[in-house]
Amino acid sequence: MLSFTKFLALLACFYSTYAGTFTIDYTKHQFIKDGKPFRFISGSIHYFRIHPDHWDDRLKRVRALGLNAVETYVPWNFHEPMPGR
Repeated sequence: MLSFTKFLALLACFYSTYAGTFTIDYTKHQFIKDGKPFRFISGSIHYFRIHPDHWDDRLKRVRALGLNAVETYVPWNFHEPMPGR
């Protein structure tokens, strides 16, 4: 589906400016971003309930709220209304 592809491209562009390092410290049970402990603060966006013209605005609002990650899921009944099609 083209609009979903555009959404993924928008997400990639939105976060592609990051060029630092990211690792997992298994001994301390934490994420490390650019040498400092990092915590994911995530929100959910249901892209299929938002008109594609509003995706950029919604992602900017998510960022303005202080969230640093976005969770979404693919509703197969939306993309595949009939099995196999």
